[in-house]
Amino acid sequence: MTRRVAPTQPLLRQMVSSLQKELLNREEQIQLLLRASGEAQQAYRQELSDEVHDSVIQPLVAAFQLLQAIQAFAGNSPAVQSLALQAGALLKETVQEARLLMATLHGPEQGHYSLASLLQEDFQKVAQECGWQAEFLGETDAPVPYGMEIPLRRIVHEALSNIQKHAQASHVRLALAAKGPDVIVEIKDRGVGFDVAQALNDHRVGGLSAMRDRAQRLGWQLSIVSHPGNGTAVTLRLPKESLGVSEGA
Repeated sequence: MTRRVAPTQPLLRQMVSSLQKELLNREEQIQLLLRASGEAQQAYRQELSDEVHDSVIQPLVAAFQLLQAIQAFAGNSPAVQSLALQAGALLKETVQEARLLMATLHGPEQGHYSLASLLQEDFQKVAQECGWQAEFLGETDAPVPYGMEIPLRRIVHEALSNIQKHAQASHVRLALAAKGPDVIVEIKDRGVGFDVAQALNDHRVGGLSAMRDRAQRLGWQLSIVSHPGNGTAVTLRLPKESLGVSEGA
């Protein structure tokens, strides 16, 4: 009986991978709306939000139902229970991705808030949910990068999500500062730490590789410093020209 359901594992991984690609495609489409304005922009945001719900969230519901069917079919098989746990973890990460994207679609209008206020709001929400002792330092009034709100929030959210899932940390700091011509976003925790090279080679849904790839596509520099037992520091360097700040600012 176990041999019959085992092939569903690659099927579920393929499904989640397809949904991840769908999210990335939606993200690229969202960048286009930043060239629009007013009611047209809001209408496009709503349209994309509906598409994310219909094309991503609904298939996830179907995948959960498939898991329930697998468990009912297999009874108490340890192998199938293990498969269900792995698939459930993949689906959970994808749900988090979709929820973040939908939240971003309904966020404040571009140009109406600073980089510090945007990141502080997101940081405080996550810290409250996780019960962290949160420390926020905002030492620059740089505006939100034009057309970069979504990828910036996703990178920061992924870093915070990794802390929540793996770091076992009680204290987390997010610092924002201007250093030379650039703006630096740094997220540090006092958790258990990890082997960075090994984690970057781990092809899980989302994760550090997605953060690094997204930053590279935008011309940003992402560094991750961590050692087992010594916490983790994620540093994102944004060139000042990408923030629309003049050299004399």
